[in-house]
Amino acid sequence: MPQPGRLHSIPSTPDGPLPGPEESPALAALLDGVALCDRESEHMLRLSGPGARGLVDFISPRDLTGIAAGQGAYTLILAEDGGILDDARIHWLEDDAVLLILGTGAAAPLLSGLAKQRRIRCTRETSLRRLSLYGPRAAALLAGHLGCDVADLARCQALRGRLFGEEGLLAQTGLGPITGFDILAEAPATAAIRAALLERGGLLPCTPDDLRALRAERGQPAFPQDLGPGATPWEAGLGWAVAPGKPAFQGRAGLLRRRGNERFHLCPIETGPGAAPLVAGAQVYAFGREAGLVTSGRVSPRRGRAIGFAWLYRFAAAEGTPLLIHGGAGVTATVAARSDPHSSPSRVFSVLEGRQTARDKTGLPNRRQTT
Repeated sequence: MPQPGRLHSIPSTPDGPLPGPEESPALAALLDGVALCDRESEHMLRLSGPGARGLVDFISPRDLTGIAAGQGAYTLILAEDGGILDDARIHWLEDDAVLLILGTGAAAPLLSGLAKQRRIRCTRETSLRRLSLYGPRAAALLAGHLGCDVADLARCQALRGRLFGEEGLLAQTGLGPITGFDILAEAPATAAIRAALLERGGLLPCTPDDLRALRAERGQPAFPQDLGPGATPWEAGLGWAVAPGKPAFQGRAGLLRRRGNERFHLCPIETGPGAAPLVAGAQVYAFGREAGLVTSGRVSPRRGRAIGFAWLYRFAAAEGTPLLIHGGAGVTATVAARSDPHSSPSRVFSVLEGRQTARDKTGLPNRRQTT
């Protein structure tokens, strides 16, 4: 834990200012319309065989009771000391087949080791690619191509289906005020879907950096830029992703030892109008005392001010606390309101277009068969 005068020990992964001050067309589409991002470099693992579900239940601090095959969930993955190691999206393909999409891949060695101990097959998923559609018009655009209102589907419902004649999974992955959908399919199918979406128009391509800027605009921290390694879920504002009463999960003992001893918290911060960007690693002061470190920042043309996140000691973490950011001539800022991660529940689903597809033993559609 950080000690007075040793602010560098606050867990963070310093990251330079995000793009600004001009608002890019891609970011404008993410905020007002819809944009498409190719995420083929994502870290994906497949767990298969008897016991795969039990392993996933163990590595997640959430209560996954009631989540059936074909459904999914967001989870954190903790280190032995209870600090956040990685985050992941879970897709139960079948009772004995699970797809994990890791945020950074930092948890891959841990998962591989646990799978080996339990004699569960753990392989890197290389055949699938991931496309992301984000923006307030994403649901309407997909509904126009699928012929149904995807926003009305039940939370975490999942079916395999077709988009533009290609088989795969469609998952709503928005969090809080961010609306987003993932399309998971084999590489050739993903390329065809991407081309079809762009050909039909109504959206712009974007990059992972644009998505990171969107998170900043919507008050959602990114891992590892903001969440860092080592912080507990409660320090990072992710206590909703932990079920302390769950009898066993990875890192539980270390996490519970640290509960109630939180000395700092991850907080959104913003400056007054016209301020310079917040620089990652800059020291933060409050009430004449050292108060924390900036983790990320950007200038928001839409708001006309700089926004970002900072690790702050508890005495400075309340909304509205006035801050002084050191660096250059110094910048004044305040602790901003936190975004509610439950204001738009994450969902996992897909929509059938025409016939139900046959599935092979992995749970993914068999491209050579239909019924």
